[in-house]
Amino acid sequence: EALELQNKLTAITVKVNGQDVTLEDVCYKPLAPDNTNCALMSPLQWFQNDKDNLDLVKHGRGFLDHMYYCSRNNLSPVDTDNNGLPCLGVYGGPAITNLVYGGYTGRVLQAPCARQHQLRAHVTATVVPK
Repeated sequence: EALELQNKLTAITVKVNGQDVTLEDVCYKPLAPDNTNCALMSPLQWFQNDKDNLDLVKHGRGFLDHMYYCSRNNLSPVDTDNNGLPCLGVYGGPAITNLVYGGYTGRVLQAPCARQHQLRAHVTATVVPK
């Protein structure tokens, strides 16, 4: 459900001076022109915004284990502890933990297994009035 919500939010179109404007038109794309995906800070980036990756279970380890790993190793090209997925987002860079979790300080995820903790994701929208 979170992925569906994120996809709906990133697909919003607004009118500015009579023209349609989308997130793609105004977002930060640090690797453009080679990679034209927006840099989104979301835990879903650790799954490359792919539902199949979210549902992946390997050796009894699932999405919470991958979230735990990536929250501690957000530059990792491969999660060697769990499912082999990268921690890098679809834009080619990291989803930085303290931005993903809105002020994460490192104190929440200290136990060896993410299942022992509640993980939360924030959706932040900025509306600029005319």
